[in-house]
Amino acid sequence: MATNQPDLDQEVINLITRSPGDSIAFPSLSLPDMKAILTLSLFLVVGCASLTATPNSPSDENRLHPDYAPTPFSAEELYRGFPEGTELKFELGEPDQPHQFQTMTFTGITETEVLVQVDMADADGTSLPATPPSKAKWADLQSHGSFPAATTTISREYKASKFGKVECWHYTVSSAEEGPSVVSHYWWDVKRPGPPIELTTEADGVTVFKLEMISDSR
Repeated sequence: MATNQPDLDQEVINLITRSPGDSIAFPSLSLPDMKAILTLSLFLVVGCASLTATPNSPSDENRLHPDYAPTPFSAEELYRGFPEGTELKFELGEPDQPHQFQTMTFTGITETEVLVQVDMADADGTSLPATPPSKAKWADLQSHGSFPAATTTISREYKASKFGKVECWHYTVSSAEEGPSVVSHYWWDVKRPGPPIELTTEADGVTVFKLEMISDSR
């Protein structure tokens, strides 16, 4: 695993620092590496029903580039939605494999940026080696939900979750790259600014990765 870390780190840096106008390429990495990248970029089945009395997509003001779909939340909404010390926990992994648990803690919050600490644990609760916290701008975190309009569909749906049945923005994002057909489904709780409450990725119609938010201190 250590031999792959430099390449993975660079992929993560490229994904986090991309500008909204850049195209999104799914990295040609192993599934564990893709899992780590999808997890860090978090900053996305049962019981879905369409809503008709509300807008079907987020505000057009959230569009970061003319050819991109609007993001689920603005940078301002993210800032106002995260009290100091907010802690989010996720369960993630590949089908039929032991899952891991991720904890994200948000501190040092200002109007423009936040310090994010990410901690990982194995299925049995054993902590994995810690990584230093990273500073991120709210505008950069907003861009994690920015995808090309041509390969993205957005609907507003109810979804069963750890928090009950909630209203979500459901983004279906397809890869425009050659190779396996990769489709990712992101569910953002419309009243919970931040990462999606669930993310699944499929390759040629088969689920290869799932991330689910299991607790939120807010």
